[in-house]
Amino acid sequence: MRDWADRHAGELFLVGHVFLEHVDMMVAEGASDMADACSLTERERECLTWVACGKTDSEIGIIIDRSPETARFHVRNAIAKLDASSRSHAVAKAMRKGWLGQIE
Repeated sequence: MRDWADRHAGELFLVGHVFLEHVDMMVAEGASDMADACSLTERERECLTWVACGKTDSEIGIIIDRSPETARFHVRNAIAKLDASSRSHAVAKAMRKGWLGQIE
């Protein structure tokens, strides 16, 4: 079983993300009449934008002129507010909502 999982790790990862997207769409459809109660601060959006560019917390800390712990704090807050399971999931959800703008 382990060999099979190792051979198909990439596909399993992709299936997991597709599954999360479908769950998010189902939840959004059920809550479409409700106001979007999850908004990110400007700093949280900025940090998620840098996460989307592949930056680490240490690199983000340098960019925003704060400590890596502060950068991590903002990213974790965004993950929690978006009810995401990971940094990449938070980026995907924020982008889907149009909160991150164009990523270079």
